[in-house]
Amino acid sequence: AETAAASLAAFTKVGADPAAAEALKIVKASADAATAAKAAADAAVAQAMAQIERAKAKVPEVEKKATEATTALTKAQEERTRADTALTSAKRAVEFADGRDKKSQEELPKRKAELEALEKALVGATEARGALEKETNESARPATAVAFSRDGRWLAGLGADGRLSIVGAADGGIRDAFDAARPAGAPGAPGMLAFGNRLVIAGAGAPAAAWDVTESWSLERTIGGESTPPALDDDAGGPPIGTVTALAFSPDGKVLASGSGRASRSGEIKLWNVENGMLARSLPLP
Repeated sequence: AETAAASLAAFTKVGADPAAAEALKIVKASADAATAAKAAADAAVAQAMAQIERAKAKVPEVEKKATEATTALTKAQEERTRADTALTSAKRAVEFADGRDKKSQEELPKRKAELEALEKALVGATEARGALEKETNESARPATAVAFSRDGRWLAGLGADGRLSIVGAADGGIRDAFDAARPAGAPGAPGMLAFGNRLVIAGAGAPAAAWDVTESWSLERTIGGESTPPALDDDAGGPPIGTVTALAFSPDGKVLASGSGRASRSGEIKLWNVENGMLARSLPLP
Protein backbone atom coordinates (compact mmCIF):
# COMPACT_ATOMS: atom_id res chain seq x y z
CA ALA A 1 0.00 0.00 0.00
CA GLU A 2 2.92 2.39 0.80
CA THR A 3 4.59 1.56 -2.53
CA ALA A 4 1.34 2.25 -4.38
CA ALA A 5 1.03 5.65 -2.62
CA ALA A 6 4.63 6.54 -3.63
CA SER A 7 3.90 5.58 -7.24
CA LEU A 8 0.73 7.70 -7.14
CA ALA A 9 2.70 10.69 -5.94
CA ALA A 10 5.20 10.20 -8.78
CA PHE A 11 2.44 10.03 -11.38
CA THR A 12 0.87 13.21 -10.00
CA LYS A 13 4.10 15.10 -10.64
CA VAL A 14 4.34 13.90 -14.27
CA GLY A 15 1.33 15.83 -15.61
CA ALA A 16 -2.08 15.35 -16.93
CA ASP A 17 -1.41 12.52 -19.32
CA PRO A 18 -4.74 10.69 -19.85
CA ALA A 19 -3.12 7.30 -19.99
CA ALA A 20 -1.12 8.10 -16.97
CA ALA A 21 -4.23 9.39 -15.26
CA GLU A 22 -6.03 6.13 -16.01
CA ALA A 23 -3.07 4.14 -14.75
CA LEU A 24 -3.02 6.37 -11.72
CA LYS A 25 -6.64 5.51 -11.00
CA ILE A 26 -5.87 1.83 -11.26
CA VAL A 27 -2.86 2.14 -9.01
CA LYS A 28 -4.87 4.21 -6.50
CA ALA A 29 -7.62 1.64 -6.50
CA SER A 30 -5.05 -1.09 -5.92
CA ALA A 31 -3.52 0.96 -3.12
CA ASP A 32 -6.89 1.47 -1.52
CA ALA A 33 -7.65 -2.24 -1.84
CA ALA A 34 -4.25 -3.12 -0.35
CA THR A 35 -4.85 -0.69 2.50
CA ALA A 36 -8.26 -2.20 3.16
CA ALA A 37 -6.82 -5.73 2.98
CA LYS A 38 -4.10 -4.77 5.42
CA ALA A 39 -6.64 -3.26 7.76
CA ALA A 40 -8.76 -6.41 7.50
CA ALA A 41 -5.70 -8.58 8.10
CA ASP A 42 -4.71 -6.47 11.08
CA ALA A 43 -8.23 -6.82 12.46
CA ALA A 44 -8.14 -10.56 11.89
CA VAL A 45 -4.78 -10.81 13.58
CA ALA A 46 -6.03 -8.76 16.51
CA GLN A 47 -9.16 -10.96 16.77
CA ALA A 48 -7.02 -14.11 16.59
CA MET A 49 -4.70 -12.77 19.28
CA ALA A 50 -7.69 -11.96 21.44
CA GLN A 51 -9.06 -15.50 21.00
CA ILE A 52 -5.63 -16.87 21.83
CA GLU A 53 -5.50 -14.80 24.99
CA ARG A 54 -9.01 -15.89 25.95
CA ALA A 55 -8.06 -19.51 25.29
CA LYS A 56 -4.93 -19.11 27.40
CA ALA A 57 -7.07 -17.71 30.19
CA LYS A 58 -9.33 -20.77 30.02
CA VAL A 59 -6.46 -23.33 30.08
CA PRO A 60 -6.07 -23.44 33.92
CA GLU A 61 -9.80 -23.89 34.34
CA VAL A 62 -9.87 -26.65 31.72
CA GLU A 63 -6.86 -28.32 33.30
CA LYS A 64 -8.56 -28.11 36.71
CA LYS A 65 -11.74 -29.64 35.32
CA ALA A 66 -9.69 -32.34 33.58
CA THR A 67 -7.88 -33.11 36.86
CA GLU A 68 -11.17 -33.22 38.75
CA ALA A 69 -12.67 -35.49 36.11
CA THR A 70 -9.62 -37.80 36.30
CA THR A 71 -9.86 -37.90 40.11
CA ALA A 72 -13.59 -38.64 39.96
CA LEU A 73 -12.94 -41.41 37.41
CA THR A 74 -10.25 -42.97 39.61
CA LYS A 75 -12.54 -42.84 42.65
CA ALA A 76 -15.41 -44.39 40.66
CA GLN A 77 -13.11 -47.19 39.48
CA GLU A 78 -12.00 -47.84 43.07
CA GLU A 79 -15.62 -47.91 44.23
CA ARG A 80 -16.44 -50.34 41.45
CA THR A 81 -13.52 -52.57 42.45
CA ARG A 82 -14.71 -52.57 46.07
CA ALA A 83 -18.25 -53.31 44.94
CA ASP A 84 -17.02 -56.22 42.80
CA THR A 85 -15.02 -57.57 45.76
CA ALA A 86 -18.02 -57.25 48.08
CA LEU A 87 -20.24 -59.00 45.53
CA THR A 88 -17.74 -61.86 45.17
CA SER A 89 -17.50 -62.20 48.96
CA ALA A 90 -21.29 -62.20 49.26
CA LYS A 91 -21.59 -64.92 46.60
CA ARG A 92 -18.98 -67.03 48.37
CA ALA A 93 -20.76 -66.49 51.71
CA VAL A 94 -24.05 -67.61 50.15
CA GLU A 95 -22.39 -70.68 48.60
CA PHE A 96 -20.70 -71.48 51.92
CA ALA A 97 -23.99 -71.07 53.80
CA ASP A 98 -25.76 -73.28 51.26
CA GLY A 99 -23.04 -75.90 51.68
CA ARG A 100 -23.26 -75.80 55.46
CA ASP A 101 -27.04 -75.99 55.31
CA LYS A 102 -26.86 -79.00 53.00
CA LYS A 103 -24.28 -80.65 55.22
CA SER A 104 -26.37 -79.88 58.29
CA GLN A 105 -29.43 -81.42 56.64
CA GLU A 106 -27.40 -84.52 55.78
CA GLU A 107 -26.00 -84.81 59.31
CA LEU A 108 -29.31 -84.05 61.04
CA PRO A 109 -30.39 -87.73 61.33
CA LYS A 110 -26.97 -88.62 62.70
CA ARG A 111 -27.12 -85.79 65.24
CA LYS A 112 -30.63 -86.82 66.27
CA ALA A 113 -29.42 -90.40 66.76
CA GLU A 114 -26.47 -89.16 68.81
CA LEU A 115 -28.82 -86.99 70.88
CA GLU A 116 -31.12 -89.95 71.52
CA ALA A 117 -28.12 -92.08 72.50
CA LEU A 118 -26.92 -89.35 74.86
CA GLU A 119 -30.39 -89.03 76.37
CA LYS A 120 -30.52 -92.80 76.91
CA ALA A 121 -27.03 -92.70 78.42
CA LEU A 122 -28.15 -89.84 80.67
CA VAL A 123 -31.17 -91.83 81.78
CA GLY A 124 -28.94 -94.84 82.45
CA ALA A 125 -26.41 -92.71 84.32
CA THR A 126 -29.22 -91.16 86.36
CA GLU A 127 -30.59 -94.58 87.23
CA ALA A 128 -27.11 -95.87 88.06
CA ARG A 129 -26.51 -92.81 90.22
CA GLY A 130 -29.80 -93.40 91.99
CA ALA A 131 -28.89 -97.04 92.60
CA LEU A 132 -25.44 -96.03 93.81
CA GLU A 133 -26.89 -93.43 96.12
CA LYS A 134 -29.32 -96.02 97.44
CA GLU A 135 -26.49 -98.49 98.03
CA THR A 136 -24.41 -95.76 99.62
CA ASN A 137 -27.23 -94.75 101.91
CA GLU A 138 -27.85 -98.37 102.82
CA SER A 139 -24.16 -99.00 103.42
CA ALA A 140 -23.99 -95.93 105.64
CA ARG A 141 -26.59 -97.34 108.01
CA PRO A 142 -25.17 -98.67 111.29
CA ALA A 143 -24.41 -102.39 111.34
CA THR A 144 -25.34 -104.53 114.31
CA ALA A 145 -23.08 -107.41 113.26
CA VAL A 146 -20.34 -108.16 110.68
CA ALA A 147 -18.48 -111.32 109.67
CA PHE A 148 -15.85 -112.32 107.06
CA SER A 149 -16.18 -115.36 104.84
CA ARG A 150 -13.76 -118.24 105.48
CA ASP A 151 -11.51 -117.23 102.60
CA GLY A 152 -11.57 -113.57 103.61
CA ARG A 153 -12.86 -112.43 100.23
CA TRP A 154 -16.29 -111.29 101.41
CA LEU A 155 -17.66 -109.29 104.30
CA ALA A 156 -21.25 -109.66 105.48
CA GLY A 157 -22.94 -106.89 107.41
CA LEU A 158 -26.30 -106.93 109.20
CA GLY A 159 -28.02 -103.57 109.52
CA ALA A 160 -30.21 -102.43 112.36
CA ASP A 161 -33.15 -102.48 109.93
CA GLY A 162 -32.56 -106.16 109.17
CA ARG A 163 -30.91 -105.49 105.77
CA LEU A 164 -28.16 -108.03 105.06
CA SER A 165 -25.39 -107.04 102.64
CA ILE A 166 -22.42 -108.96 101.26
CA VAL A 167 -19.55 -106.87 99.85
CA GLY A 168 -16.08 -107.60 98.51
CA ALA A 169 -13.46 -107.29 101.22
CA ALA A 170 -10.94 -105.87 98.73
CA ASP A 171 -13.00 -103.34 96.79
CA GLY A 172 -16.25 -102.93 98.75
CA GLY A 173 -18.33 -103.90 95.73
CA ILE A 174 -21.76 -105.25 96.62
CA ARG A 175 -22.19 -108.90 95.76
CA ASP A 176 -25.66 -109.33 97.21
CA ALA A 177 -28.16 -107.60 99.50
CA PHE A 178 -31.49 -108.77 100.81
CA ASP A 179 -33.93 -108.28 103.65
CA ALA A 180 -33.17 -110.53 106.62
CA ALA A 181 -35.70 -109.01 109.02
CA ARG A 182 -37.46 -111.29 111.47
CA PRO A 183 -40.81 -112.78 110.46
CA ALA A 184 -43.93 -110.82 111.32
CA GLY A 185 -44.88 -111.26 114.97
CA ALA A 186 -41.51 -112.75 115.96
CA PRO A 187 -40.02 -111.13 119.06
CA GLY A 188 -36.72 -109.25 119.01
CA ALA A 189 -34.39 -108.72 116.09
CA PRO A 190 -31.31 -110.66 114.90
CA GLY A 191 -28.04 -109.34 116.26
CA MET A 192 -25.47 -112.10 115.60
CA LEU A 193 -23.91 -113.15 112.29
CA ALA A 194 -21.81 -116.15 111.19
CA PHE A 195 -20.31 -116.50 107.69
CA GLY A 196 -19.15 -119.94 106.52
CA ASN A 197 -20.49 -121.90 103.58
CA ARG A 198 -23.77 -120.54 104.84
CA LEU A 199 -24.67 -117.17 106.23
CA VAL A 200 -26.44 -117.50 109.61
CA ILE A 201 -28.11 -114.80 111.68
CA ALA A 202 -29.62 -115.16 115.15
CA GLY A 203 -29.93 -113.48 118.53
CA ALA A 204 -32.12 -111.18 120.62
CA GLY A 205 -34.93 -113.70 120.78
CA ALA A 206 -35.28 -113.78 116.97
CA PRO A 207 -35.42 -117.11 115.16
CA ALA A 208 -32.16 -118.17 113.49
CA ALA A 209 -32.01 -118.07 109.70
CA ALA A 210 -29.43 -119.42 107.23
CA TRP A 211 -28.69 -118.73 103.55
CA ASP A 212 -26.51 -120.77 101.21
CA VAL A 213 -24.07 -118.25 99.77
CA THR A 214 -21.70 -120.71 98.13
CA GLU A 215 -20.60 -119.43 94.70
CA SER A 216 -21.81 -121.61 91.86
CA TRP A 217 -19.61 -122.32 88.81
CA SER A 218 -20.66 -123.42 85.31
CA LEU A 219 -18.61 -124.79 82.42
CA GLU A 220 -18.11 -122.14 79.75
CA ARG A 221 -16.09 -124.08 77.16
CA THR A 222 -13.74 -127.05 76.75
CA ILE A 223 -10.31 -126.79 75.15
CA GLY A 224 -9.18 -130.24 74.00
CA GLY A 225 -9.85 -133.26 76.22
CA GLU A 226 -12.76 -135.72 75.90
CA SER A 227 -14.94 -133.54 73.67
CA THR A 228 -12.43 -133.40 70.79
CA PRO A 229 -10.92 -136.11 68.57
CA PRO A 230 -7.46 -137.33 69.64
CA ALA A 231 -4.80 -134.85 68.48
CA LEU A 232 -1.90 -135.85 66.28
CA ASP A 233 1.60 -135.21 67.56
CA ASP A 234 2.44 -132.95 64.59
CA ASP A 235 -0.87 -131.02 64.55
CA ALA A 236 0.25 -127.54 65.60
CA GLY A 237 -3.26 -126.12 65.27
CA GLY A 238 -5.10 -128.90 67.09
CA PRO A 239 -6.06 -129.38 70.76
CA PRO A 240 -3.46 -130.22 73.42
CA ILE A 241 -1.94 -133.66 72.95
CA GLY A 242 -1.72 -136.19 75.71
CA THR A 243 -2.13 -134.93 79.26
CA VAL A 244 -2.17 -131.23 80.18
CA THR A 245 0.31 -130.91 83.02
CA ALA A 246 0.54 -127.09 83.37
CA LEU A 247 -1.72 -124.06 82.99
CA ALA A 248 -0.98 -120.35 83.42
CA PHE A 249 -2.83 -117.11 82.64
CA SER A 250 -1.18 -113.99 81.24
CA PRO A 251 -1.04 -111.00 83.65
CA ASP A 252 -4.07 -109.40 81.94
CA GLY A 253 -6.04 -112.68 82.02
CA LYS A 254 -6.62 -112.65 78.24
CA VAL A 255 -4.32 -115.53 77.30
CA LEU A 256 -4.11 -119.07 78.76
CA ALA A 257 -0.93 -121.08 78.29
CA SER A 258 -1.17 -124.88 78.35
CA GLY A 259 1.70 -127.36 78.64
CA SER A 260 1.00 -130.96 77.60
CA GLY A 261 2.55 -134.04 76.05
CA ARG A 262 2.58 -137.82 75.81
CA ALA A 263 4.56 -140.02 78.15
CA SER A 264 8.18 -140.56 77.03
CA ARG A 265 7.73 -138.10 74.13
CA SER A 266 8.38 -134.41 73.64
CA GLY A 267 5.68 -132.04 74.87
CA GLU A 268 4.15 -128.79 73.58
CA ILE A 269 3.12 -125.31 74.74
CA LYS A 270 0.08 -123.58 73.29
CA LEU A 271 -1.46 -120.17 73.90
CA TRP A 272 -5.26 -119.84 73.91
CA ASN A 273 -7.54 -116.82 73.60
CA VAL A 274 -9.58 -116.82 76.81
CA GLU A 275 -12.46 -114.83 75.31
CA ASN A 276 -13.31 -117.29 72.51
CA GLY A 277 -11.22 -120.39 73.29
CA MET A 278 -9.41 -120.23 69.94
CA LEU A 279 -5.74 -121.18 69.58
CA ALA A 280 -3.63 -118.02 69.43
CA ARG A 281 -0.17 -119.55 68.99
CA SER A 282 1.73 -122.81 69.24
CA LEU A 283 5.28 -122.55 70.59
CA PRO A 284 7.88 -125.00 69.29
CA LEU A 285 9.98 -126.70 71.96
CA PRO A 286 13.79 -126.57 71.70
